Amino acid sequence: MFRSVVSRSLPARSAFSMISSRPSSSIAPPGNANPEAFPAQRAAALAFAKENGYWGDCLVEIPVEWGTQDPNNHVNNAVYLRWLESGRLNAIRTLSNALPEAQAKDLRGSGKGKGVILARLTYDYLRTTHHPDTILVLHKVSSVSARKMIMEHAIYSYDQSTLVGKGECVLVGYNYDTLKSTEWPSEVRKLVEERGAKSVDSSAKL
Repeated sequence: MFRSVVSRSLPARSAFSMISSRPSSSIAPPGNANPEAFPAQRAAALAFAKENGYWGDCLVEIPVEWGTQDPNNHVNNAVYLRWLESGRLNAIRTLSNALPEAQAKDLRGSGKGKGVILARLTYDYLRTTHHPDTILVLHKVSSVSARKMIMEHAIYSYDQSTLVGKGECVLVGYNYDTLKSTEWPSEVRKLVEERGAKSVDSSAKL
């Protein structure tokens, strides 16, 4: 769990629009680089997410903290992986919300039964990020097979109005009781396919 930032998961109903129902929704977080431009910056970020097929109900918005910078005066490389972890876990929780409670508990990470485990992760650093800023963590599943799924991820900078990095990870269905990989429940595959993931043969290399 990444505890050094205050993150906000954007609500599903308003993820792809300016959240105008609450007065504070368009107010920039403390220390934002350009508070007056914040509403337009957020709108641009949400538009980018929608246009590129990222899941709108699991976006995570995080203010960049000064303490995440290293001696080179930019956000340390390891911090991006923590941001991605917050987004990835939120995406998994979003899927679990549509499952029966027993399956949902396992998928969210109970350490027992059939759940999910991270097998591989890549991230291309496209730009440096600095304080003050706000970033949006983006996720979507692009393909799924019997035991694996490819989840694409990206980080969008409000201040720079562009991606600062992107990559993908491999998630594997995992039985925590036997400590072996296992097939996804059919309900999980159906959920990600309904969200745009391509179903591939189990023999295909993901």
